Amino acid sequence: MDIKHELKVICAKRDITITRLAELSNQSQTNLYNKLSRGDCKVSELERLAAALDCHISLQFIDN
Repeated sequence: MDIKHELKVICAKRDITITRLAELSNQSQTNLYNKLSRGDCKVSELERLAAALDCHISLQFIDN
């Protein structure tokens, strides 16, 4: 899963920019862009982004 792509799709559906998402999730635009560029987000950060977008996240471990 590419988090950056998923967030861009959800933001587009809600007519919210990534800059606005950063504001809604109480972080700087630079900080959010850096996390998304690295693909490095903690679960707690994903939860905060989901809350800002009024959506839910679902994580699962799949045993091969």
